[in-house]
Amino acid sequence: MRYFLHTLGNGRASKRYSIHSSLRKLCTTGRGILIRAARCFDASMLHYQPAKLGVADLSSPSWGRYVAAVLFEFHKTFPALHGMYLLIHSEIPSGSGVSSSAALEVGVALAVQATNGISLTEVGTAALCKSAENGPFINSPCGMLDQASITLPMAGEVLFFDFGERATPFPKVQRLPVDFAKSELQFVLAVDQSVRRELATSGYSARRRSCDLGVTLASKFLGRPLSSLSEVTLQEFSDIAGKLEVHSGKETRNRVEHVISENCRVVKAREAILTADFVALGNLLTASGKSALDLYTVDEGTPELTFLVQESGRIDGVLGARNMGGGFAALSLSLVATPALPQFSETLNERYLRAWKRPLTFLPFSPAHHAELLEMTSELSAQADTGDGKPITKRT
Repeated sequence: MRYFLHTLGNGRASKRYSIHSSLRKLCTTGRGILIRAARCFDASMLHYQPAKLGVADLSSPSWGRYVAAVLFEFHKTFPALHGMYLLIHSEIPSGSGVSSSAALEVGVALAVQATNGISLTEVGTAALCKSAENGPFINSPCGMLDQASITLPMAGEVLFFDFGERATPFPKVQRLPVDFAKSELQFVLAVDQSVRRELATSGYSARRRSCDLGVTLASKFLGRPLSSLSEVTLQEFSDIAGKLEVHSGKETRNRVEHVISENCRVVKAREAILTADFVALGNLLTASGKSALDLYTVDEGTPELTFLVQESGRIDGVLGARNMGGGFAALSLSLVATPALPQFSETLNERYLRAWKRPLTFLPFSPAHHAELLEMTSELSAQADTGDGKPITKRT
C-alpha cells in the first residue's frame, strides 16, 4: 500500500547508554523497550560477527536474530564496530503484532550508534533496520513503515506516510498535529498475548505476491506501466476487476481491491484528522477493519481477531475499531470516548473470556515521542566485565 497513517564483545565496559524504543505508529504511554548498553573499549565485535555466524545459531531465543540482523547491517558499512553489552527490558507484548521486533531493532541500532560514535538520521536508522529485517537473519520482505513509525514521531502528532515515490527509498512524511484528549477520545489496544503470530511472515509474503501480480495484470489491462497499486484509481479497479479475477483468481482480486481502497481511506483519514472530524475517522477505521478481514483475510488462522474487531465495534462509546498492524494476531485497535473506556474494557474482556476462556490485556495509548537516547554516563562498570571474555545478554 502507498499510504500509511501509521554488538557484543569482551573486555571492560566504559560509557553507559540508555535508549528507549517505543511502540509503532502512535506509540504508547509508558510502554516500550529500554536498553542499557555498555561499550567495551578494549574489544572489537568478536562475538555475533556476521561473517562467522549462521542464522541457525540464533534460533533460541528467536528475538536474538533481530539483534544479529542489525549488527549485520552496521558491519557492512562500519566493519570495526566496538563490542558492547546489552541489557534489554521490554514492556511491549512480543509476537502480538505491535512491532516489538521493530522497536528492538531501532533500540539496538541506537545503542550501536551511541557506543561507536556513529550518527545516522532518523530516516537512515529506520532504513538500516528495514534492511536488517529484509536480510538473511529475518528474511521478511517488509517495508519501512514499522521502523519509521518508531524513529520519526513527535508527541501530539500523527504521521502520514506516502511511499509512492519509487525513485527514493524513503517515504514522504507529513506531520499532523492532533489532540485526542481535548476531544475526550482515547486509542486502546486489546490483545490476547497467548496468541502468537505464526502466519505473520508467510501470510504477509503471500499477500505481497498477490499485489505484485495485481500490478502486472493491471498494467496489462489498463495499457500503461505501473510501479504499484497506488497508481490505480477505484474506478479503474472497478473497470478491470472482472479480468483480474479471471486471470488471477478471486483471492488476488480481493487483495488488490483492499489495497487500492485502503489507500483511499488513509487519504480521507488524513483529512479527518486535520479537520478534527473524529466521527469520520472512526468510520474509516471500521471500514478499514472490515476490508482487512473480508478482502485481505488478515484473520487467517486467527478467528480471535475477527471476534475482537467485530465485538469492539458493538460496544457503546466506540467510534471505530479495526485490526492493528499486519494482522494474524489477536490484536484490535479501537477509538473510544474516554468516559466509556472502563466499561469498554470490562465488556470486551467479559465477552472474550466467555468465547475463548482467556483474558485480554488493554493498552491505552497517545501520540508520543520517537525512540531516543535517554542518558549517557562515563562511569566504569565492574559488573559488565565478566572476566572470561564472554558477552552478557539479558532479557527481563
